[in-house]
Amino acid sequence: MGKLFGYHTLGVLLKSLSDSCFRADEQEKRGEKVTACGMSSDEIEDLCENYLPYALNPLMTAGQVKKEAHISESTLRRAIADGELESVGNAGDHSHFFKKWDVREFIKKRLKRNKN
Repeated sequence: MGKLFGYHTLGVLLKSLSDSCFRADEQEKRGEKVTACGMSSDEIEDLCENYLPYALNPLMTAGQVKKEAHISESTLRRAIADGELESVGNAGDHSHFFKKWDVREFIKKRLKRNKN
């Protein structure tokens, strides 16, 4: 049996969900009962907080993190050692990858800490 889901199927599913959400938004704006989407507000919040960020979260290399955060190699290594920034991937071959959202949170924390 072949693959059940592929890029095309995922695209069709996401487009359908998108179209339904836009129709539901229009219903909500007009003050009508929302029937287009088929998801409750809690389900939408759960999807947006717990699933989509991880599915749409590309990885960044150590070089990209240094450039984005304006930090040196030693600062990056210190952040990893202190647990401020978690490396995803195999540290055995010294290739570090980082989740983009984690890097953004790290930058926000650094900016906030440097302001004080």
